[in-house]
Amino acid sequence: MVDSSISVIIVCKNELDFFLQPCIKKCLKFADEIIVVDTGSNDNTIMWLTELKDKRIKIYSHAFNKPEDYTICRNYGISKTIKSWCLHLD
Repeated sequence: MVDSSISVIIVCKNELDFFLQPCIKKCLKFADEIIVVDTGSNDNTIMWLTELKDKRIKIYSHAFNKPEDYTICRNYGISKTIKSWCLHLD
């Protein structure tokens, strides 16, 4: 039998109202794990994610100082997954 478990990786900074809330709510319908790599938000992103109290959501912080750091942050998120498939949302 093929394992079809899915990890969703989201790299974000200050996207709570514009992107993150609707994205997380939809991902919770199908994802087995949601890896959020926060790159320095100051808009209550971490607090909101923590308040959801969903064990599938895992929050990590990673520095993002220059454009090429995006790939580093994405790969960092991928390194934290434990499921068979990875879906990266940007």
